[in-house]
This record gives sequence, structure tokens and C-alpha cells, in this order.
Amino acid sequence: MTCPPMCLTCRFFQPYAHAGQAKPHHCALVDAPFGHTHIRLHCPEQQQDVSLTIWPVSDDPDSDAPGGDTFTG
Repeated sequence: MTCPPMCLTCRFFQPYAHAGQAKPHHCALVDAPFGHTHIRLHCPEQQQDVSLTIWPVSDDPDSDAPGGDTFTG
């Protein structure tokens, strides 16, 4: 499954960096705050935040995937 290039998965997205403000989120690429209505669902500048990668889960003891409900991210 491929995720579209969106703010929520971008390495530049800083959620609630300005908590309590009208524009609570921050984009480090353009160094600007933005609000919920400006979250992009398709951003050509998006760069995937690899720390958000979720690996496949498996209960198979011979699998390289984590077991049970474990994920990395």
C-alpha cells in the first residue's frame, strides 16, 4: 500500500508546534505555521518521514517481521 504524499507523513511536518494558535502546525520546509484546513493531501515537496514506516506484522516465528501487535515507527 502506498500513501499519497501528504503533510501527515512528511519529515517537514511538525504537528501542534504552535499549540493553542489558529495555525497550530508547522512546515519546516517553508518555515511557516499552518492550520488544519491547509494540510495538503498531495504535496509535490513532501519527503517521507521514514520514522513513520510501519513494518508488516506476523505471528510466524520464522518471519523477519515483528510478531503480534508490534510495529516500528
